[in-house]
Amino acid sequence: MKIEQIQQVVEVYRVGSINKAAQTLYMAQSTLSSSIQSVEKELRHKIFIRGQKGTELTEFGHAFIKYGQEILESYQNILAAAQCTEQTMQNAKFGISVYYLLFANRIFYQLYKKYRSHNIDFSYKNDSRDRIIADVAKGVSELGILVMPSLFKVQWLDLIHSHQLEYFILSIEQPQVLFGSQCQLSRSPQHSVSVKELSAANIDIITIKEHSALFKAMEAEVVKIFRPKKQIQISDRDLLTGMLLQSNGYYVATMNKNAYKEEAYHPNIHSLPVENAPFQFEIGFVKKQNTILSDIALEFLNMIRSAVVGR
Repeated sequence: MKIEQIQQVVEVYRVGSINKAAQTLYMAQSTLSSSIQSVEKELRHKIFIRGQKGTELTEFGHAFIKYGQEILESYQNILAAAQCTEQTMQNAKFGISVYYLLFANRIFYQLYKKYRSHNIDFSYKNDSRDRIIADVAKGVSELGILVMPSLFKVQWLDLIHSHQLEYFILSIEQPQVLFGSQCQLSRSPQHSVSVKELSAANIDIITIKEHSALFKAMEAEVVKIFRPKKQIQISDRDLLTGMLLQSNGYYVATMNKNAYKEEAYHPNIHSLPVENAPFQFEIGFVKKQNTILSDIALEFLNMIRSAVVGR
């Protein structure tokens, strides 16, 4: 039995169900269930039973929780003592690949400031979707944060799973168009825009180049939906801000109001929600299947979730 399994059992007890615990631990429910069953098999006693009020403890389960919580408290004390000598984080690594989310950059920097006195190798990459998936599959990054349109979802989920990765949704977002002062949308008094209005406006659409055939087809479908005057494709995300500020063009993306409440995406770039769009965006993450995330990865994900839901 591993310390992570004790943590899992205690979390199921804390939230009252395996399903809720799987969400807070960012694990597949089946993986968590198998882990708990493994503990029960090892100890030859059932810890949980399903009751009318959900998951309930057996008599042995009450004893497990009592001593398990004591073990976890002692474990945290050991970690704290080790951190005082700066040995716990020695040679530790935290790598993440992100699909161009500015608020995720800021959260990563907050974590870096918090732990910069520890000996951790930090790595942060803004990259395309297919490269994010490859980074996590190869172990270059522990986490991959993706922004995915619901278009072709069956296909891109199959791609993720073919790399032995798990995918979890953090937020579902209405599509938004981002634009600068040179775009004719900036002169509109409306608080939203429809797909039909965008198609009739004869405005350019700016897209970021994808590499895989699947994601190229997905982006092509987005362009087809909006029927712009023309497509401006760029390969460097850093060019996007300049293109939005200098052109009569827009970019289709997410713009979570909670995440950008305290600090705007850009003072001269505006956004409008798109009405009647035939798709939504998902902010989610990928990790290797059947792996336990590090404490710092869990902290990062909890900060991301809090940012997008406004907690």
